[in-house]
Amino acid sequence: MALQKSFEDIYGITHAASYSKVEVFEPHTSAKVVNIDVYTYVDAAARAAGKRAVHVWHYEYEGDDYDALLSPAVMDPVDTNPIKLIYVKLKTLDEWVGAVDV
Repeated sequence: MALQKSFEDIYGITHAASYSKVEVFEPHTSAKVVNIDVYTYVDAAARAAGKRAVHVWHYEYEGDDYDALLSPAVMDPVDTNPIKLIYVKLKTLDEWVGAVDV
């Protein structure tokens, strides 16, 4: 699973089919903190070829934000994959408006 959308990098280059994937997911349940890094690549082929990301997004959720994201109350009892919930959350953020699942 990943997200695709147009992305303009720091050099002003637009990557029309950028490919963004959750690469770091570090939940610390006892502290109710989760660290998430999303790497954005030029496209899916660049990631598959082992190219470097053109951008890294870092998110940290703690306390009530952690509960809202990963508590058992929000988890699907059939599919408890927290990464899927991360992608759902990302698409609610301004920087991911218009992103589609790929």
